[in-house]
Amino acid sequence: MLANYLKIALRNIVKFKAYSIINILGLAIGITGCVLIVFFVADELSYDKFNENAEDIYRICLKAKINDMNLNLAATPAPLAETLIREYPEVKTAVRISPSGNMTIRFEENAFVENRFIWADSTFFDVFSVEFVRGNKKTALADPHTVVLTEATAKKYFGNIDPVGKIMNFEDNTPYRVAAIIKEYPRNAHFQFDILASMSSREDARNTVWLSNNYQTYVKLKPGSNGGQFEKKMPALIKKYIGPQFLAAVGTSFDNFLKSNNNYNYYLQSLLSIHLYSNIDAEIGSNSDITYVYALLIIAVFILLIACINFMNLSTARSSTRAKEVGIRKVLGSTYWQLIRQFLAESIMLSFISLIFSIIIIAVVLPYFNEFVNKDIKFGSVNYFTAIPLIVLLVVVVGVIAGSYPAFVLSKFKPIIVLKGKIQNTKAGSWLRSSLVIFQFSISVIMFVCTLILMQQINYIKTKKLGYDKENILLVKRGWGLGNNINAFKQELLNHPEIKSVGGVSNFAWDAYSNTVYIPEGRSINERYVTWVLITDSDYQKTLNIKMESGRYFSNDYSADSLTCVLNETAVRLMGITDPVGKSISSLPMPDGTRMQFKIIGVIKDFNYEKLNIKIRPLALFYTPRNLVYYCIRYKSDNPSKIIDIAGKTWKKYAGFAPFEYEFLDESYSLLYAGEQKASQIFLIFSMLAIFIACLGLFGLAAFTTEQKTKEIGIRKTLGASVKQIVIMLVNKFIKYVIVANIIAWPIAYYVMNKWIESFAYRIEIGIWPFLLAAIFALLIASGTVIYQAVKAASANPIESLKYE
Repeated sequence: MLANYLKIALRNIVKFKAYSIINILGLAIGITGCVLIVFFVADELSYDKFNENAEDIYRICLKAKINDMNLNLAATPAPLAETLIREYPEVKTAVRISPSGNMTIRFEENAFVENRFIWADSTFFDVFSVEFVRGNKKTALADPHTVVLTEATAKKYFGNIDPVGKIMNFEDNTPYRVAAIIKEYPRNAHFQFDILASMSSREDARNTVWLSNNYQTYVKLKPGSNGGQFEKKMPALIKKYIGPQFLAAVGTSFDNFLKSNNNYNYYLQSLLSIHLYSNIDAEIGSNSDITYVYALLIIAVFILLIACINFMNLSTARSSTRAKEVGIRKVLGSTYWQLIRQFLAESIMLSFISLIFSIIIIAVVLPYFNEFVNKDIKFGSVNYFTAIPLIVLLVVVVGVIAGSYPAFVLSKFKPIIVLKGKIQNTKAGSWLRSSLVIFQFSISVIMFVCTLILMQQINYIKTKKLGYDKENILLVKRGWGLGNNINAFKQELLNHPEIKSVGGVSNFAWDAYSNTVYIPEGRSINERYVTWVLITDSDYQKTLNIKMESGRYFSNDYSADSLTCVLNETAVRLMGITDPVGKSISSLPMPDGTRMQFKIIGVIKDFNYEKLNIKIRPLALFYTPRNLVYYCIRYKSDNPSKIIDIAGKTWKKYAGFAPFEYEFLDESYSLLYAGEQKASQIFLIFSMLAIFIACLGLFGLAAFTTEQKTKEIGIRKTLGASVKQIVIMLVNKFIKYVIVANIIAWPIAYYVMNKWIESFAYRIEIGIWPFLLAAIFALLIASGTVIYQAVKAASANPIESLKYE
């Protein structure tokens, strides 16, 4: 019996070729889009899960409030890890790590700048799961001046030589011994590295200052320990160790500090939550956002839903053309349940054919998809193929739903009614199809509007005036490589007419900024203000065209400028300093009771020195004429390659063997928002895919409608109706659907995007244009889709139309 059902189903698929192709293609594309998104989301949700007992690993973070300035840091003090191991029995082990990008390392003639370089305690391998190729994880980083390399890094330096025991030289000429080789660290980790160096090599790692936060600290709790309960012990630890140092530094007790509406506490962040839920200061890498994951999952559901609606719509539409088939079958003795099984078998077969095509499409496009989203998703991976049973189940469900109308409705009709064809144009069937078309176009418009607003916000961020001019700036990195030759380097560059100015700075928006506490002149020690710090030379402000509000900027003509500072407008406002030029700010007391004092020589206009999702915070700029991280070269040439050549030759002349690294400031700034830009591109592609699938269904439905009106069209043409009049008659119905869909979609899209856009400190005002563009686009697409079928029907010979059926 089943073979008979499948045979008849196959015949019907072949008989109604156009509808079958539209159904199969639409559903195949829908399944493909859905599966690709599921693969992407599964990868995002897999971050850090490869670590053994990952659920027991936590990062310690600092949350503080000091004089209305909030801090949320992924950094903690040097003594924290050892203290946690020593004093808390639930802590199995702990590790400190500290990234140090741009480290130059040399072995014989091979020298490279390593951007994925991390200092780590020897307990690193007890917390994080790493596969060793050579060496012993127990001793790998135990000794000072030892390093662990990944296989690819080892091959880069040593070729086929066994590197274990070999000596590599760091940029300060300190020798480091290769202690072990490990496999590449998994891509789905919230931080990446190519080289690990022993933390015990660093003198600052042994300091006992609890108020200086420079290290990422991770703890691994013993199985069965409760992270929430352990977190509740942090206030006591802070009071015990930070309290005395706080009193010595500030001159007031920690309890009094807390009573003044301030706060200072550690909290635990689950390792498995960092990638998607953490976006705080001092992150070790760039994380994703759970909001995008949710959005993509919703898009996946929408795409599949639209494809299913097409499937159901065309199935319900075509079911009326098979009414006589149902009547004849019932006259010949087919039972109600036999008819149900027949229709369901046909729908499920179409669904499985779509699945087969979808698998083929996925296999073809997956490499390109990986390249686009920067993933390494394997189609044959066991992790991802666990989703296949769910996909198969989903396909069966889709087939059942799509076949439910002909199966459960038509099968109930009496043969005499069915054979007369009286059910062909029921209001119920027409209402169902109309509702489904409106629903799928509402979803398409929502996705399209959201994508347009997202792209507007990203474009706004990329083009917003930052308070400085980022165009025509070449950044030379690793400026400390110039040593004492910085003045000669700058002067020789300025001898070229194409170069206007050269200025040095310690940080840009993609770097982690340090912050400290300053006290304005004449204030009590309790009036402390957290202030972010930027180190520059005398030419930085001029080179980046940052405006001064009052006073002056640093100058090489004033030797005392090393004890001065320039504040931004926000710092002056928050500190409540009137007429700031000539006044001073001071640091917290040092162990001997003295305080560093800095005279304010100028106030600089507020500029966005951090990413635009952070409002401008108080900033203090200090003067250091050499050994800065970046040197900004402002040029006026229309030939950037010439500037690179000039800068490169000058660098080699004064920096010796230090490698020449450069980037353009505007390009680097754009990369800050590469994740958001990629998200907008992904949303755009999948929203266009949803619209395409919706139009595919609309095309089939328009074909069915014109087929149903074949005789009516013939009669109208015979009575003198023009092709234009007939086309308008047929198109009007579908245009109304799209207009209603827009009316439904607009408020939903506005609400969703208004909520999303609130996460940006600087954001656009949502205007009417995205909604109008989406409406016009949907109307044009729907009209174009329907007009093709309408013109085809209206242009037919009326004699042939009147002979139809």
